[in-house]
Amino acid sequence: MRWVISNKIISPAMEKQLYHLQEAKSDDLVRYIYNTCGTKASGNAVNVRHVVQHFCGDMIRGLMFGKRYFTVPPADLLAGGPGIDEVEHVGALFTLLNFVYSFCVSDYFPSLVGLDLDGHEKVVKGVKRTLNRLHDPIIEERIRERPIPRKGDQKIEPRDFLDVLVSLENVEGQPLLSFEEIRAQTAVSFSI
Repeated sequence: MRWVISNKIISPAMEKQLYHLQEAKSDDLVRYIYNTCGTKASGNAVNVRHVVQHFCGDMIRGLMFGKRYFTVPPADLLAGGPGIDEVEHVGALFTLLNFVYSFCVSDYFPSLVGLDLDGHEKVVKGVKRTLNRLHDPIIEERIRERPIPRKGDQKIEPRDFLDVLVSLENVEGQPLLSFEEIRAQTAVSFSI
């Protein structure tokens, strides 16, 4: 998997191919800040923490899935800001980040793993449920879109990181990663 990430996903060719997504996210950030400062309801104040968290979430979501919103954005959304699912997604990612790198009692005493004394397992299961609810429809759609390989067919250029993961094939031309493996890779990629 290291080879796939270093040679297929984090490669100069993929960076050039996805540069337009990065520019679009930067434009969205500037537009959101400008429109937020221009409204009287906000009091001309911008919550920098909120903006930066959602900018990072949008950037990673755009590179991974090629889309900014999980569903159609509501029409009354202020200046292209995050929707309900996007706020929940970014919150889940930052919660996951806090709990992935935190220590709990069961790290020192493995026999206590099932007891969940610190409540870490419960929180991580909730985060995992949220991520699966939001990621699974997109992953399933891309797997259904995956073309059946035929001899002599042209390779289709990947649109984003998910396309790279879905299009990986073994020596026999069969999909290399299963649905569960792709789901795990997308969750891990967001939490790095």
